Amino acid sequence: MQGHLKGEIVMGKKQSTRTAAYELYHSCDEVFDAAMDYARKGMSFKIQHAFLTRHYEHVHTFHLPVGESEDNLEQVFYKSQNLERSWRGANQCRSSSVGDVIKVGKEYWIVAREGFILGWSE
Repeated sequence: MQGHLKGEIVMGKKQSTRTAAYELYHSCDEVFDAAMDYARKGMSFKIQHAFLTRHYEHVHTFHLPVGESEDNLEQVFYKSQNLERSWRGANQCRSSSVGDVIKVGKEYWIVAREGFILGWSE
């Protein structure tokens, strides 16, 4: 997993925190219901096909500290929810949901009904 370094000042000393990019992709309107159905059935290859045929759009990239992948996937999901207001501010965007894809390095994770499923790798 490729990452980059972000400097922080801690107690007068500069420390580096290694981060990784978590690219969030939402399924487009016309395939949203189908993507949810595919995820329910565990058919990640159909989501991969929809992704590769451009039925998904990149909506945001989160840079999170390198650590537990599952925890960071949960953070991406949580940060991309419209709880009290739009998570993208003035740029209206729906909440992340089942069937959406999070790319981390060369791995593509699918939001499942509970947790995440490793869909495919490059």
